[in-house]
Amino acid sequence: MTYHYTYRITNLITKMHYYGDRTSIVKPSDDLGKVYFSSYTNKFFKVDQILNPSHYKYKIIKTFDTRVEAKELEKKFHMKFDVKNNPNFINRQNQNCIYFDTSEKVTVIDKHGKTFQTSIYNEKYLSGELKGVTSGLVACIDILTNSHCMATKKEFKTDSNLVSVTASKILINIYDNNDKLMFSTDRNFKKVCLLNNLPYQGLIKSYKNNTKLFETEKAKNNAVRYNNEKYIGWYAKLIEL
Repeated sequence: MTYHYTYRITNLITKMHYYGDRTSIVKPSDDLGKVYFSSYTNKFFKVDQILNPSHYKYKIIKTFDTRVEAKELEKKFHMKFDVKNNPNFINRQNQNCIYFDTSEKVTVIDKHGKTFQTSIYNEKYLSGELKGVTSGLVACIDILTNSHCMATKKEFKTDSNLVSVTASKILINIYDNNDKLMFSTDRNFKKVCLLNNLPYQGLIKSYKNNTKLFETEKAKNNAVRYNNEKYIGWYAKLIEL
């Protein structure tokens, strides 16, 4: 199931707001401020939300049946407050165009030979009843960022960050050097690493290459040097349920 919604993010320290819209495969209350932090291009805005969650307030203004409706409500708020010129808003531009969302759609052909666009989550498409017109593409989720994309079969096979949208649950488990489960992440791997000061890049390599952190003597010395010795022998594993 997909959810389309319009939202507002408020920085409680600066009293500035951000209006946006979003399509998610999880409930908005489990998405906004938890795995999704706006489409704003300023990386600091997103990282600050992860590191200082108490500084932000999140509001799901309204949910819709389509992304177009969510975008239209966002547009109304942008026009009402003139957000791009308003010093109380983080948005850099006003949404003032007609929006046709194709980011999570695929062109398919049915048994009668009719072609049309449908959601990548359409049950008939996922079951194979509807065939993709563009062959060789796979509907994917990037488990590090929880973003959606269409990838070639080669890209899907070689990029371990990509998993099929048909997977019911994707986990990256993080273990210590005694094989004790320390963290279990569900498409929020990056957030968990940032919040807990974990060696993010090293753990990515760990689950991709099936290795442990700081295995060589040189790596262990560097871990001690940079105060990461407690993570020696830690590792991450990708689990698809």
